[in-house]
Amino acid sequence: MHTEEYQLGETFIAPCDVYLNYEQNVIHPDLLFITKEREYIIEKKGIIGAPDLVVEILSTNKIHDQERKLELYERNAVPEYIIIDPETKQVWHYLLQDGKYLPQTDTVDGKLTIRQLHFEITF
Repeated sequence: MHTEEYQLGETFIAPCDVYLNYEQNVIHPDLLFITKEREYIIEKKGIIGAPDLVVEILSTNKIHDQERKLELYERNAVPEYIIIDPETKQVWHYLLQDGKYLPQTDTVDGKLTIRQLHFEITF
């Protein structure tokens, strides 16, 4: 019996270099996903271009993830951006529409539906 393996793409965890703005900015998301159709942006030195999904786990520098990285990911057309606060279990979920992030309201504390991966996680 032959079974085919179905792969959505590749997932990477920190540390992984992601080069944005024509390689002017190098960032290290906590978790990122590249769809199978866009695996060509995966190079030996890192990811060259916008991932399809970025997840950041908040630490002490919350403004960096909630403001600076949000603007950088939006400007570089990352389709889905998720910020998780592990202390409060609060989630900020953004989907890119017409070049702007729209906050999603379907996220509840401790549960999240990830569009790029077509599944729901509980934390």
